[in-house]
Amino acid sequence: MKKFYIYQIILLTLAFFVNLIPSLAQKECGFERVMEQAKQENPYFEQARQQVEAFTRNYASNASERTNTIIKIPTVVHVVHNGEAVGTYPNMSDAQILSGIVNLNQAFQNTAPYLNTSYYNSPMNVEFILAKTSPTGTTTTGIERHDVTSKSYGATYNSNGISSGGPGVPSATLFADYYWNPQDYMNIWLVKKIDGVDTGSGSSGTLGYATLPLSNPGVSDGLVCQARAFGYYVGYNHNSPPAGFDFGPSPSHLNGTADHEVGHYLNLHHTFVGDNNGNQCPAGGSIGNNDDGCDDIPAHKRTDSECPAYSATGNECGGGSNEYIHNFMNYSTDQCFQGFSTDQKTRCEAAVNGPRSAFKTAIGHLSPTGTFPPAVTATVNNVSNPTFGINDISLAGVNITSQNVRADGGYLDRTASQPTLVLSYGTQYTMTVQVGVGYPQNGELVNVYIDYNGDNAFNQTDERVYQTPAGGGKTNGGVFTFTFTTPTNTNFAPPPANQRLRMRIISDFDNGGDPITIATNTLAGQIEDYSVSFGAILPVDMSSFNARPETKNIALDWETSSEQNNEGFEIQRSTDNRNFTTIDFVRGAGTTDIAQVYTYDDYDVSPAQLYYYRLYQKDYDGQGHYTEVVSARIKGDADAINVYPNPASSWLTVEKVEGEGTLEFEIFNTLGVKVLSSTSTEASQRVNVQHLPLGNYYVRVKSKSETATVKKVVLGL
Repeated sequence: MKKFYIYQIILLTLAFFVNLIPSLAQKECGFERVMEQAKQENPYFEQARQQVEAFTRNYASNASERTNTIIKIPTVVHVVHNGEAVGTYPNMSDAQILSGIVNLNQAFQNTAPYLNTSYYNSPMNVEFILAKTSPTGTTTTGIERHDVTSKSYGATYNSNGISSGGPGVPSATLFADYYWNPQDYMNIWLVKKIDGVDTGSGSSGTLGYATLPLSNPGVSDGLVCQARAFGYYVGYNHNSPPAGFDFGPSPSHLNGTADHEVGHYLNLHHTFVGDNNGNQCPAGGSIGNNDDGCDDIPAHKRTDSECPAYSATGNECGGGSNEYIHNFMNYSTDQCFQGFSTDQKTRCEAAVNGPRSAFKTAIGHLSPTGTFPPAVTATVNNVSNPTFGINDISLAGVNITSQNVRADGGYLDRTASQPTLVLSYGTQYTMTVQVGVGYPQNGELVNVYIDYNGDNAFNQTDERVYQTPAGGGKTNGGVFTFTFTTPTNTNFAPPPANQRLRMRIISDFDNGGDPITIATNTLAGQIEDYSVSFGAILPVDMSSFNARPETKNIALDWETSSEQNNEGFEIQRSTDNRNFTTIDFVRGAGTTDIAQVYTYDDYDVSPAQLYYYRLYQKDYDGQGHYTEVVSARIKGDADAINVYPNPASSWLTVEKVEGEGTLEFEIFNTLGVKVLSSTSTEASQRVNVQHLPLGNYYVRVKSKSETATVKKVVLGL
């Protein structure tokens, strides 16, 4: 659509209303009512959506920093039924569900049947994989079947299904009973009816709906499809469907609903947003209100549910073709859909690198190994206020992201859904915990515990490895950095081999008088659990890992003394020691007792920029481990500076590589107006920029008579 960058409130939950029989009219989308409900229930909703859109804009403007790494999204399908046999609606067969997952990958990766179609051939770097490991560490197929007959709402569900505004079981009620950690799994709910309507009977109604990133509480984050609208079958004939397939008398057998809803889940809007239910041409101006944020899709009105013929002059909103009828985010029949646009690809990939970036390290799609700690309970009393939340942790070479307390759903058990942190006995470690990204209102304390003795409880004396003193809380992306030393294996009973132990991070409001003293609940903060292991026998015995600056490149070398089932090493790079991107892969030696030496030269580096590197050693079965982090930089000119992170949300670190004496730090907007300046005798300064409007800025540093090279920075998420 037209290019406008005014960000306003976006719809909380986007419903995909599709006509099931061409002669029937579409059901209206309750945009205004749902938007007003979102405004009333969450005063931070607009701010969260602005942050997502700002990050998306910044991601789109930094094409050189993107990679082609495929982000794997562990997926769980919750089939909600009233005791029907498997294969009987709505308890859909495994075959129909698996066909839907296969088609999601075909649609988003632009492979057959969508490859080389006439319109919209932009493959995305995402892959949807049914989960193999559950949140508690047990083996799963990724298909969870839930009989709700005995629930208090069982009869209501049987009669009316789930509610997105009409009759039925409230979405939040149903989701709260059947959801997995929304940061590390994509939740799909297959339901009998939506708003009391079974579209398979030939009635017009709602086929599905989904949530935008950071729009809904964690328990409600995901997508809903009527069971008949999920799955792919080319030879469809509703009079004689194949065994285990049931689509009803409607042309919804090519999985178009699921493809459309996952698009919403990855931050795509309807291509016709702002058309007033088809009564006007979108005016453009605000993304999600009257603009879809994609310049390569012209403004147009929604298409009815048939698939009209292509016309070079078929767009009544300014002329031009009506090729948008083939876009997954339009209202057309399944047979009409062909793909996504290039700008839609950018928006989706921004989502998995920003608000949904936990998928970059999630491991729920891999088979479980070893023993995980028993499930426990934890209480977060306030999940509606997103000013709190653990947003990023880093320990033992592993960096894991998440979102605020509201987006996470309060308590996150990530012991099996994120990599195990491998520690050694009697060793000192440095750990970082980031809190409250994007929200400067309240100070936040942090405590960290490790259940060293494996009794599933946290001793305040021996197992608390860090406690923020009262009054030491941080806000708006503040980072706690601390060290701790693990006990020796003579100080506690070592766990059995391959036994994971629970590590708990808890945050809470800083009242200035009391530190956190309870490890099992929080009044206003968040709790996240991870797994650690000691003395694990790694498949690869690393002897060394080094980074050396050379004239035009940074040289990496590492050595192993033995390897077992080693597929190879992902080389990951970062400029802020938090957000790592895979830049290449070096194949390993498989299984060997002979020492191996590996080298890699990174030429895609800039003078004076400090780069951090780590390796992700990957087994043939998909399991793996991270190495320690090493860093290096090529020597730059005397006037060179480093500015990071970029994009930034609240703080910038400005660093003069060489030079001495008093340094003057200056920030200018794009009009050349100086908006911030300070002086320091230190070569590095941390600058608070949270009060500056989102956008592009320029930073320079003066040292005596020298002026440093000006650096462009972007303020966003």
